[in-house]
Amino acid sequence: MRIRLDHTYSASEIAKLTGGTKVGPEAFSAFLSTDSREMVAGDIFVALRGENNDGHAFLPEAMRRGAAILLREEDGYIKDHKKDNDFPMILLPDTTKALADLGRAARMRIAPTVIAITGSVGKTTTKNMVASVLGMHYRTHATPQNHNNLLGTALTLLAMPADTEILVVELGMNHRGEMAELSSLVQPDIAVITNIGSAHIGNLGSRSNIAAAKLEILLSCTPGALYLYPGNEPLLCPPCQTGVTPMTVSSGPRDTCYWENLHTEGNLTVTDIRMGEHIFRSLPLPGAGAHIASCSCFAVAIGVTLGLTENEIRTGLTRCPTDALRQNIYQQGGVCIIRDCYNASPESMTAACGVLMQTPGRRHVALLGDMLELGSQTRRFHEEIGAHFASAGLDFLLTFGVAAGNFATGAAAAGMPATHILQNADPNRPEISVQQLENILCSGDVLLVKASRALAAERILALLPDHFPSERNLL
Repeated sequence: MRIRLDHTYSASEIAKLTGGTKVGPEAFSAFLSTDSREMVAGDIFVALRGENNDGHAFLPEAMRRGAAILLREEDGYIKDHKKDNDFPMILLPDTTKALADLGRAARMRIAPTVIAITGSVGKTTTKNMVASVLGMHYRTHATPQNHNNLLGTALTLLAMPADTEILVVELGMNHRGEMAELSSLVQPDIAVITNIGSAHIGNLGSRSNIAAAKLEILLSCTPGALYLYPGNEPLLCPPCQTGVTPMTVSSGPRDTCYWENLHTEGNLTVTDIRMGEHIFRSLPLPGAGAHIASCSCFAVAIGVTLGLTENEIRTGLTRCPTDALRQNIYQQGGVCIIRDCYNASPESMTAACGVLMQTPGRRHVALLGDMLELGSQTRRFHEEIGAHFASAGLDFLLTFGVAAGNFATGAAAAGMPATHILQNADPNRPEISVQQLENILCSGDVLLVKASRALAAERILALLPDHFPSERNLL
């Protein structure tokens, strides 16, 4: 990644902010790169250690390409440059932590209103909606895509323009303590927890443990910060000692902000949203399902709180960008396809089932791939989801992946005929699933494809022919 910084940094300033040791002459730069392939002469190059690569191996290349300053770990330099001691560089114990230190300094220097969003599902959609709404009135900067770990958050802070008024950050975690570190980094003025589900239950053990880990977002909030959460989730009630101002959102009339009168129109959800005296009628929201309405409630509540007009909020929601791998409904060869290949958890699977079964069609078909990070409860959750789809009236179930075979077990136990269940346990052979779909799909069917991101289930859709047989396979 290559980013423009909010001002020109000197090597001395970087060393001071990170506690690193400056080596070589003074140097200056307003650009930072973590990838030597994207680096331009004059950039700051940061050598990061990743799961698959060590950026220190590319330090000589960065020097040859004209890096202005190198950030490297003290024990991580491959010394093949005769004059390396004459090159401007900062020696550090941990380059990721150094970027976090720089990002924290940028947050304090620019001093935007910080809105931090987390949750088991829906945090990226909510982040996009909040940023789109607030961008109608304020100079707004947001986390790109879902770069929500420590490194991604640090880079988001560093890429923030100097005139930013609102910063919308998405924060993710899968272990205790991670959210506390991220909260300390961004220091939220408004904190949002969209929900508590079963994602990462394999690491954290229970929903109550997941809630406790998510609630760490409140530990470094600014005094009197606003905290938004769904009112029907008692696990998310704020601890008294946090000193935040709570606001319940999305679950019903008892909440400060909630949706009602919802229906879907193709790839849109149309709903009314109420917040006190404000009534937003017939809001057209990108995406289908009640979960989209819930995400939009957070955006409406924040927009109203920060003084936006109804027209600004409505326009911001309408213009909210969508991710092609998230839920997208389109027609192909007479089949209505619901593509939802970004991620999967028990909660998002249940929501997707609702969207599938509410979509008009001759028959309803689901191709479901593995749900990951469920630990010892993997089998149970997959079986329960399989049973849920079968009980909802699903016509055909196709499974994709090893754990996904448990979808079939649950569906069969719930009464789905064995002839209507097809399995593919090898995620490296999407062509098997393609053949299965070609054998059953016909014009007028509705197909849902949903799986955890690691399975890349969109490969199956990419291999499907443009046209399906129209009058066969009517089993």
